Amino acid sequence: MSTIKTSLWLSLIILLSCYRIATGAVLHLDGTQDRIDLQEHLEWFAGDKAEMDIIDLLANEGRFEKAPKRNSYSRSPYPYWFHLRLLPHDPLEKQRLLELAYTQIDRLEYYSRVGKGPWRQVSTGDKRPFASRDIRHPHPVFRVPLQPGVVTEIVLRVQSNTSIMVPLTLWREDAFASYNQDLLLINGISYGVLLALVFYNLFLYPTVRDPAYLWFALYLGSFALFQFSLDGLSARYLWPQWPEVADRAVTLSLWICMAAGLKFTQHIGHTRRYSPKFDRLFGGLSLFALLMAGVVALRGPGTVFPLLPPFGLLVVLLIPVPLWIAWRNGYLPARFALLAYLPVVPGALLIAARTLNRVEPSFWSEHLFIIGAALSSILLSFALADRINIMRTRQAVTQAKLLESERAASRAQQKFSRQLLEAQDNERRRIAADLHDSVGQNLSFLHNMLKRFQRQKKVALPAAINEAAQNA
Repeated sequence: MSTIKTSLWLSLIILLSCYRIATGAVLHLDGTQDRIDLQEHLEWFAGDKAEMDIIDLLANEGRFEKAPKRNSYSRSPYPYWFHLRLLPHDPLEKQRLLELAYTQIDRLEYYSRVGKGPWRQVSTGDKRPFASRDIRHPHPVFRVPLQPGVVTEIVLRVQSNTSIMVPLTLWREDAFASYNQDLLLINGISYGVLLALVFYNLFLYPTVRDPAYLWFALYLGSFALFQFSLDGLSARYLWPQWPEVADRAVTLSLWICMAAGLKFTQHIGHTRRYSPKFDRLFGGLSLFALLMAGVVALRGPGTVFPLLPPFGLLVVLLIPVPLWIAWRNGYLPARFALLAYLPVVPGALLIAARTLNRVEPSFWSEHLFIIGAALSSILLSFALADRINIMRTRQAVTQAKLLESERAASRAQQKFSRQLLEAQDNERRRIAADLHDSVGQNLSFLHNMLKRFQRQKKVALPAAINEAAQNA
């Protein structure tokens, strides 16, 4: 009896499993949903070294299991496979769009078929030219054909040597176009502010000759390139035919951004004067970041990618410390720099957490950093303006002191000239008096000798000699 019950239970489990495979993964579309987040509807399978054909993969559907709630996955040298079934019911709906809202996937294979028809394949990713995209969009977006009452099957193969995130969204075409219009406005404002500030600081540098302006311009420019590449825009507009450049752009620009940010902090926070230990530390960290940028340029991002999140977190935590020290010591530009740092922190932490697979990609994890950076850049411009005012004040004080010193020197020179003239006059008088006394003494002596001679010889002296002797 127990054997019969066991057999019945096993049969029931097998039937339920088969039923789940046949119907449980089907997503029903009624035509009213503008967008559908697909994470809870996905099945997934972690691949292995073997290059697997789509037919062989689906021949054993039992290897697929329900995908986890998070759409971020651990780094792996092997591919991930994702599986989805759609069943449309709206007779007017012929196509939807599948968006993968993450641009840093090295290799991406998309397969779709309607019913038992042929498989349609699209091979793309940031290691392939932009022309390989199914739709010309910064994110990988694929056409999903639909036929009312017929299951559309989708398989996605994902492989990358950096962070792996697969945030999949199924869009109605009109809703997707409207969403992109909103993104276009946000990106236009943010990138416009950043680029304007880059050129503004470059134009100011020849006037003020302050290296802080060059480092600030490099920081803003590299950050703009980082976000531009992370959004997938650089691959579309800057180097669509150079996938190796697109693959390196995000990581390379981020290392340069951190190096420039550290150097800018050294100058704006006067670390050499107010915090010498941090000055040496920041100099070493910026040199290390530039070295890592060189490694990325030569070897690709995967080589040093594990170092990027902890280093970025370290930089985020360290930068405000010397600014606070300088502010406490009365250096006012550090006040604006410290306030400007605050809008960047949430976005930086979100990016680090997303890179470490701690949070899922979202609108805020994608765009909070650039919004905060735009606000931060404006506040940092105030810090630099305050720095200019302080430099002008110091220059004015120095010029006033120099002018006063010149005036004092001129007065001293005039006084010295008068004293010199007086000394020369006194010396001439003394010499004249000495000469007069010496000649007078000689004449008196001569007069006495002549008078003695006169008495002895009893002769008269000339009147002129007598008069000269008496005057002496």
